[in-house]
Amino acid sequence: LLDKLTPLLDTCSKPADIGTLLGLLEPVLRGLNRADARAWYRTHHKTIKDAPACDDLHACPHCVASQPCPKDTTYQLLTRRGMDYGLTRKGEPVSLLSRQVKDDVWDPGNDRKMDTWPKQGMHDMAAYALWMVIDEARRKRNITRANDIRTKAISRHLHEHDPRLALDIARHWAKQSRKDNAIERLVEKMRAKATTDPGYLELEMWFDGPHQKALAARDAAKNRKAKRPAKGVRKPADVELRPPAVRHTYRYQLHRTA
Repeated sequence: LLDKLTPLLDTCSKPADIGTLLGLLEPVLRGLNRADARAWYRTHHKTIKDAPACDDLHACPHCVASQPCPKDTTYQLLTRRGMDYGLTRKGEPVSLLSRQVKDDVWDPGNDRKMDTWPKQGMHDMAAYALWMVIDEARRKRNITRANDIRTKAISRHLHEHDPRLALDIARHWAKQSRKDNAIERLVEKMRAKATTDPGYLELEMWFDGPHQKALAARDAAKNRKAKRPAKGVRKPADVELRPPAVRHTYRYQLHRTA
């Protein structure tokens, strides 16, 4: 069925066509294995990106129902399929932090390694895959691995291709004492390419809400003057080392108050 419907992608010339077709293909795309999901998106990602987006007069069923358009979110479905390594012996999903995933995605001798995805035009798939790894590392409190993946994402500029990864990087930067406007520049880039993906709205709400409040609180703390406690009258001790009322030349002479 997928082989019969896929050629129709080249015939999608109207805004609503690509979203409608991809919406119909979603159940079929969920059945792809890891290698086929990557291969299918590598072959057809340019056709999907270049196709006209839905508008007010031409909308696919998802847009009519106020849901994310499949044109904007299909890469996420295929990335999840491309990062699905099955179940362990205990019946749990294979961890994306496991050695198996690391060898498959990052091994330099593997032609499917993630560094080749951007070269093949799959920046969004690579960015979403990195976000999936960071999300699992954060949930498992593996801070070192999460920071390592963030560094890889930033060095490859992949945080500019997925709103969820961009939000994670922005939150990470917000915890640091940065003096540059890297967060503002990143948000502006993501605003320019915003789609129906809810991730862009989450990034916008965080930047205009909690982030701005944190900046205001930080600025207020810097400008706030420390209030010194009022000087009170100190009750003299039984033994005073050079009491203020005594003037003499012996620095360490002891004086009793009574």
